[in-house]
Amino acid sequence: MFKWLKRKIEIHNNNLDYGNYEDYWGFGEWILTTLMVTLFPVGLGGFLTYLTKDCFFIVLGIIITPIVFCFKCCQIELFSNNTEKQSVQTTIVETFDPYRIDNTQFIWGIKSADDFTSIEPNLHTMNDLEITYDYNTKLYFLSIESVYRFKDGKTGEVTYLNYLLKEFTKYMQENNLDINTPYDFWVGGQILLRGETIPELYTQFRIFVEGYNAVYGGKENEVVCDI
Repeated sequence: MFKWLKRKIEIHNNNLDYGNYEDYWGFGEWILTTLMVTLFPVGLGGFLTYLTKDCFFIVLGIIITPIVFCFKCCQIELFSNNTEKQSVQTTIVETFDPYRIDNTQFIWGIKSADDFTSIEPNLHTMNDLEITYDYNTKLYFLSIESVYRFKDGKTGEVTYLNYLLKEFTKYMQENNLDINTPYDFWVGGQILLRGETIPELYTQFRIFVEGYNAVYGGKENEVVCDI
């Protein structure tokens, strides 16, 4: 009882708010019922002794009183434990993880020069390139920021992409990851390109073919079409 009462005093002094006033009302209710139940045997014993002129009843009441009091103390200890458990269950502690949102886990990224924060790249920073992992699909995703407009046009775009590739390659080597893993889509795979026009599809396909040839062909080939 004294342990639980001390806890209540600490809560009051620290201005803690569990958001549940039933806790405090339950404590007051316990005090009232304890006084009533504890004094009831003595009062009843005294009344019967007054009527019968027999001290047996008052003695019996005195004996029963500490037993009832101990029983109520056990009740308040159980009440205290239940209150603490409820407060823990109803208290929601939200932890902020900048590297995890729902099922998406941030793996690595290159922070944009337009991001003026001093923190490491994460899901909440502006990144030129970022790699994420989806726990639902069990796949890795790579995204590239393409909002830029370079003064020197396509030359600037190529420089930008080469920079990203260089940094990605550096990350792979520093983490002992294979940079020569084959990309095999010939059996059971599919390359899906999308475009609003057929010429746009052709450009995408040409970039894919020439890039594939640059990695696996061993030399650069120009696209030649003889009509």
